[in-house]
Amino acid sequence: MESKKILVALDRCAPAEAVFQQALDITRQESATLLLLHCLQVEHPAELAPIIGTGVGLDPSSNRTFLRLEQQQLQQEIDNVTTWLQEFAARALAEGISVETQHQIGDPGATICKLATDWGADLIIMGRRGRQNWQEIILGSVSKYVLHHSHCSVLIVQDAS
Repeated sequence: MESKKILVALDRCAPAEAVFQQALDITRQESATLLLLHCLQVEHPAELAPIIGTGVGLDPSSNRTFLRLEQQQLQQEIDNVTTWLQEFAARALAEGISVETQHQIGDPGATICKLATDWGADLIIMGRRGRQNWQEIILGSVSKYVLHHSHCSVLIVQDAS
């Protein structure tokens, strides 16, 4: 298998270190380029309604306050993800591997597949959370989605713990 462009989808809850190590091993063998990706899922205000109540009795400025807090929280998460991805990128660069990082906001499965197509990836490497039975039915499976919708090969790295 000759892979010249490898998209590595990293999730802070999945076995990121094992996924990254697998990507490094394959990249060394193939003299490939890496694209490290993390997808952020953003909750919409409508999804937050049960958390903050019905809104009855709130003045109009409350909505602006919630939106401002949501934006601040999102920016903080983007900053954290950027730093986290840069740590992985620095390790790849130290080994002489060409690497890019990217974060995107959206549904992880669809985002991974679209970016892989747009970037021209030959291979996607990603982890698996290991959800089973009802959790997978309710919450879905990003790895399963990518396996069924990707235009290229997909390597799923199992969590060894």
